[in-house]
Amino acid sequence: MAFAVNHQELCPMHMAVENNECGIVMELLSNETQNSCFQRDREGRNPVHYMAMRGYEDMLFAVLRTCPESAKILTDRGENILHVCLKYSHEEMMMKLITEFDFVRKLIQQRDYDGKSVFELADSSLGPEVVSAVYVFSKPILNS
Repeated sequence: MAFAVNHQELCPMHMAVENNECGIVMELLSNETQNSCFQRDREGRNPVHYMAMRGYEDMLFAVLRTCPESAKILTDRGENILHVCLKYSHEEMMMKLITEFDFVRKLIQQRDYDGKSVFELADSSLGPEVVSAVYVFSKPILNS
């Protein structure tokens, strides 16, 4: 299904996230419009990236439970939702995503187009307790 977009290539779900309208986001998901989770803006960000950018944890978790595949979409810079959480200083939300969702945990070692994994970004910019936690969760992935 195609969605009308504005001049920034934002679909209705992007705009609902922009306005922190969780009810509208959930309505869009329930009306067989889950494809809107995959709609990208002109920088390649989908609505899940917007939720990660703004720290809308409850909204993000609800959408990921309904549309888990949206977590795998990368921005035009090759960033996944964990990269975006770090970039916008939502470390606590990133840790909750890693602990809550196995499919998100698998994104820890994914590299952006600059060659940086989430683990490497955390190591270079966060405190030792966050880096330790990310390492603990990435260890099974590193050993596989």
